[in-house]
Amino acid sequence: MVDAVTGEPVIGEWEHAAEAADGVGFEQWKSIMAGVRANRLHRGMKRDDERQPPELRTRRYLFSGTLRCGRVNELDEVCRSKLTGNRASGKNAKYGDYYRCQDANCKGVGRRAAAVDEHLVGLLLAVLDRCFTDTEAHTTPWRGREKLAKLRHQHRSVEEAILSGQADWSDVHHLLTALNGRIEALVRDERDHLEAEAKRNLLRGWRRDRWEQLELGEQREVVAQVFDSVVVLPIPAGVSDKAPFDPDLLEVEWRGLSGPLPPRAECRGRP
Repeated sequence: MVDAVTGEPVIGEWEHAAEAADGVGFEQWKSIMAGVRANRLHRGMKRDDERQPPELRTRRYLFSGTLRCGRVNELDEVCRSKLTGNRASGKNAKYGDYYRCQDANCKGVGRRAAAVDEHLVGLLLAVLDRCFTDTEAHTTPWRGREKLAKLRHQHRSVEEAILSGQADWSDVHHLLTALNGRIEALVRDERDHLEAEAKRNLLRGWRRDRWEQLELGEQREVVAQVFDSVVVLPIPAGVSDKAPFDPDLLEVEWRGLSGPLPPRAECRGRP
């Protein structure tokens, strides 16, 4: 972790609550929280470390948000709400986790996650092999590097002048405040630039063995760069929802040429 202004490493320690300043000491706080946790467990509630917000739970699933509901309602409108991953439980646990439409007015489409993931990952890797294997990563340098270095040097010079007695704080504090603001803005801009470059180069120089090396969040980023969405069609009337997985009921919508796919004729359609 570095200081946004100076760029120097920051080393620090956690500070516990102080009774004089905060009205409660650390030991008293621990005693209170121990009682709270005991009451939660007595009521059968999960511990804090077991509870996660819904957005974190859904991110455990590779295609949450990419899948869209293809159910048609009474007004002949396609739902297109996002499907999110869910953990199977009870008598359905043997069928494994599943994706389900989360629209309160629909919830009419769902699929087993394992089958969907296997099919779509196969399509994804075929596109990556075809379109990105022979490409090379290229990072555009950030244009603000020299400007940021000059501002940090100016900031250090002003601080040194204050410490040496050559300048008075009351005379230069407005200058330091302005320098801090400009430096922090450039630091944010550099971070945004590097993140954008990393995403742009995520697929360049592709090798299939990279897929298993990626974290789930990185795999989801790859999915977002290749798929625009995948529409999940309802199971036809008369077909059991326990029937074997039918890949024809998934309609893949690829990212257009305005997205990350290179303008090659063989990369425009399905693999």
